[in-house]
Amino acid sequence: SMGSVQETAWNAWANHAGGHIYTLCKKSTFDACRATELPTNPSMATEEQKNAYLQCVWDCFESNTLEWATPQEDEWSQKIQFQDDHCTYATMEPLTKIGKDGHIWRFTPIPDSLQVTNGGEGKCMWDSVTSFSNPKAKDEFISSFGNQNVCDWGADSHIPYDWHVFDKVIIPTDLEEGEYVLSWRWDAYMADQMWTNCADVTITAASNPSTILNDGDECPSSPPVLLPPTPSPQVTPAPFPQPTPSPVTSSPTVAPMPTSTLNCPAGH
Repeated sequence: SMGSVQETAWNAWANHAGGHIYTLCKKSTFDACRATELPTNPSMATEEQKNAYLQCVWDCFESNTLEWATPQEDEWSQKIQFQDDHCTYATMEPLTKIGKDGHIWRFTPIPDSLQVTNGGEGKCMWDSVTSFSNPKAKDEFISSFGNQNVCDWGADSHIPYDWHVFDKVIIPTDLEEGEYVLSWRWDAYMADQMWTNCADVTITAASNPSTILNDGDECPSSPPVLLPPTPSPQVTPAPFPQPTPSPVTSSPTVAPMPTSTLNCPAGH
């Protein structure tokens, strides 16, 4: 509902770091772009018609960029969850960057292998972690990304498919009720790639202030594992003028590029 805080999540088989953002487009507007800018048979569209259609849908999505929820005491705003176990996760301190039109993107909380060590943007894994939901979460984290002496060269730094990136976003209060298309966009940093996906959602009028269910309400009683403040690991950057693109064969398994058979436009 409008004004509520909702969870989003995504997962990548191959990690290329970078940042991600979520946007909304009213489905009636989305459909109107196709009806007004493309011929009955879209495959017959001219280049000019295609560009007009893409501009129409881009404008629609970018007019409703979702804001990130502010971390609250004893709650997470960003976490990485181990597999499908919603009780086992590491709470992360979100790292952000200002993008087009002042919109705030969130960094992928898992840096790619040697990304930071070689002088690239981002933070070491342990510099972003604020707590673990339980001892298992810490053990699995260490198994995947190494101990506190490891910056970004853990066993799963480039292939973190066991970990899902969760964020909390705020649904605007000034939307019309109805059906919307939710867009997720990931701009990779260590590869010359952009990935998108979309989902159909229904937004209702605001009632009582609402938020999502706290994960701890359904999890076994176990005190979180808190981390004391520690200095950042000392990293000696190597020459790294530009990120080296990874082979294009490495790709996420859950964010296929849109095709003509999907309701999503190219680029969303």
